[in-house]
Amino acid sequence: MTTSRLPYVLSAIIFLTAVVRIWLSSLNHDAAWLVWAGERVRGGAQLYTDIIEVNPPLIFWLGRPAAWISDVTGLSLGGGYKAWVFLLAAVSLILSAQLLRRMTPAPGLWALPVLTFALTWLAADQFAQREHFMAILILPYVLLVALRAGGARASVKSAAFIAILAAAGLCIKPYYMAVPAALELYLLFKIGLRPALKRPEPWVIAGCALAYVGAIAVLTPQYFGAAFGYISDVYSAGFKADPEAVILGLWPLWLTVLIGAVCTVRLRPTFSAIAPVYMATSLTVLALLCGYFIQFKGWTNHAYPVLAYALFPAFAGMAALWRHRDGLKIYAGLMGIGVAALAVFAPLNATWQRADLRDISAYLKTQHEAKSIFIMSANLYDGFPLVTEHNLEWGSRFASLWLTPGLQAPRDHLRADLQARLAEAEAFTKSALAHDFAASKPDAILVDVRERKNMFRAPYDYIADFSTDPDFAREFSKYKQADWPGKYALYVRRTGAPD
Repeated sequence: MTTSRLPYVLSAIIFLTAVVRIWLSSLNHDAAWLVWAGERVRGGAQLYTDIIEVNPPLIFWLGRPAAWISDVTGLSLGGGYKAWVFLLAAVSLILSAQLLRRMTPAPGLWALPVLTFALTWLAADQFAQREHFMAILILPYVLLVALRAGGARASVKSAAFIAILAAAGLCIKPYYMAVPAALELYLLFKIGLRPALKRPEPWVIAGCALAYVGAIAVLTPQYFGAAFGYISDVYSAGFKADPEAVILGLWPLWLTVLIGAVCTVRLRPTFSAIAPVYMATSLTVLALLCGYFIQFKGWTNHAYPVLAYALFPAFAGMAALWRHRDGLKIYAGLMGIGVAALAVFAPLNATWQRADLRDISAYLKTQHEAKSIFIMSANLYDGFPLVTEHNLEWGSRFASLWLTPGLQAPRDHLRADLQARLAEAEAFTKSALAHDFAASKPDAILVDVRERKNMFRAPYDYIADFSTDPDFAREFSKYKQADWPGKYALYVRRTGAPD
């Protein structure tokens, strides 16, 4: 095998082992919810009315091709979603490989295995999350900026296509617009005002962003409605992470940056060869880091893109190492060991996610003939991917009752108008769930009755609190408690319960 082919071979092995690992695993709860909600929208449900969601609609529109893949191939909805994300990742990596080949004298193609790892294995637990889509779609744009900073040119058509992909990723969340802001300012100072503005990328990204805002106003005006206002108030007022947890959630970032900095300083004479890619990727990390701290939740899906792109400054150090007389041997050896480990452990690690789903589904169906359920819990992972993978119906417009912990948080320190809006949001949540139960009549309702619940600051009783709404109390009276071997209480619909 020639040296020039080795990066492609390593990347292919990393990619294919990731396909095996993820294909045999459950979709994570957020992705499973997107699959379920997207299918309902395709069936005529209205986002932000029939489905309560805080995120803008782009992530649902990006998932539409997954349903088409399922229809054509016969794959399950989850399988079609996985295939679609892998297809996007493959396109992104192919475009990136073409750009990396032009990064000379630095060994650009040797970054390809690192990029492949970042978009596949590193994302395994966050696969098909919004942050994963974004990381996939902006990668060619980040590398194109690095090339531009080094004085290279690109055709208008290819640059425009790369910019369209980037815009699709950046518009998923408004925080991500910090990435093109940082990179475009870098190019402005690096190559000058006129050359920077003659490029199609900034204009295409800006045009796509404006078109997206217009599309929201025309296609999903409900996004700006009362339900979204309630969710936004609860989200901002009720969910505050521990600063220590937010910072420690990025501990791999600090380690990766340290490795990249040490390599770069030690090999300072060769730094000029990799300076553009080092600067472009470092600025991307800083921009994504701003979004992480603005959200300030410390959640792993928020941290993923920061960690993924933080691999690149470390790669820059390894690229400088290339100029060292033993650089190729060291790099190839490290990558070879890593790929061999992945190849061995991929089948073993492939089915760890939510191994209890099959047992839960089987018990509900065989013991209680339950085909539709709802789970009164703040944890999205209690209901999804249980529903999508085991052909159960979901009995509400809510993915979970994740609003409830925020609504139960102390309000005395808040402004009077915000307290009033939170009270409205609480009333809306109870009334809407009662309406959902009356309309969908779920066969079974699971209730989190644990004394210590995730995200709650004090003990909380779902049934007692929601039953303060008379409509909910009336609907819930049509259920009786049944035996359940799990950690939650199970209520099944009474035989002959009135509609």
